[in-house]
Amino acid sequence: MDYKHYKHERKHDELLIELVEELATNEDGLKIVEKVFKVKDLCPPVWAYHRKPFDVELTFENLSIIVESKVDSNENWDNVWQTEETVKKCSELGYLREEKHYRFITYGTSEFYTKNCKAGPASSEFQHIKLNKMIHFVSAAIKVTHECEKRQKWQEWLDQMKIEKKKRKHAVKLLQPFAKFRKQYLKIQNENDFPRNRLLFCAPELAFPVMSKLLKEWKKSEYAKQFGKLELYPAGRLSPSINDSILNFHEMWYSQGGVKNLGHVFSTGGEVDLYLEINEDFNLNLKSWSKTEDKKLEDSVKRDIWSRLKDVPWPKFAKHQCCSYPQGDEVEVLYEVDFGFLDNLSDLKQVTTNLGQTVSAIVQGLSKSNA
Repeated sequence: MDYKHYKHERKHDELLIELVEELATNEDGLKIVEKVFKVKDLCPPVWAYHRKPFDVELTFENLSIIVESKVDSNENWDNVWQTEETVKKCSELGYLREEKHYRFITYGTSEFYTKNCKAGPASSEFQHIKLNKMIHFVSAAIKVTHECEKRQKWQEWLDQMKIEKKKRKHAVKLLQPFAKFRKQYLKIQNENDFPRNRLLFCAPELAFPVMSKLLKEWKKSEYAKQFGKLELYPAGRLSPSINDSILNFHEMWYSQGGVKNLGHVFSTGGEVDLYLEINEDFNLNLKSWSKTEDKKLEDSVKRDIWSRLKDVPWPKFAKHQCCSYPQGDEVEVLYEVDFGFLDNLSDLKQVTTNLGQTVSAIVQGLSKSNA
């Protein structure tokens, strides 16, 4: 498995099935499976399949293990969480054992996923197996397996997981030279972000460990009480572009937790929502989301927004500019602010303060009464 294929979840499923089938042939191997999945007294043989409505079924004589694997994706939501659907459907499947254990394997950017609303009761059924545990699991499997071809495939899988771990450990160190280059380049370009279709930086496996720490700092701050919690979405590596929500002010969008959304401070007419999020560029973006395809933000409303934000007493560190470009059919970027995230990678408390002051300035600007 090379880096290009690491993001393909089906490939991980196939390797997991092969690995468990091999380990189930001897007592030492079964102990390794028991340890990683936190089950006891497994009785072989094992039936291992890639199935719907979940990713992997590992059924032994005495129990079934249902696995959902996530590398760079989030738990599905379609008016009900994926965990709820999986547990419900599994209760109706006669070929599964009465004793069932549910596991999420999350070891890419998925490991940092933070839900935007309360999980359902079935979520407690799922235990998470994260990167470090998977590294120990595959390492142990290689030691007790003697077939060279399988050992080689699993070693390649293990090598990629170790690279993932190393990137997390050195994420700040790796991002700092990029931050320096970005600052110098954009200064010449007189931009806050790389011009579209010119340069693209997409390394979510570096960004997410840092953004996850920022999310925790934000949660502890006074700003979280004022502007709500943040949600962290997974994003795929090697994408042509992300341009989608990574860190999202979901409580400010949905008016959760007693936090008023931007629609309470600035009216767009009801068919278009305003919201804030941080994308792969590490900037804070003000965006509009159209509830229906034929309803877009009127030019006069955009001009009003730009006028209000232009006159805001911005913090000195904030580099801000108005913009107007689409992201898909429903979303348009209206304003972008470099609030010094990359300049302060080694001081996330300062990044949190900068972000809070920036959000405060945007809310203050949008709150102004119409001229």
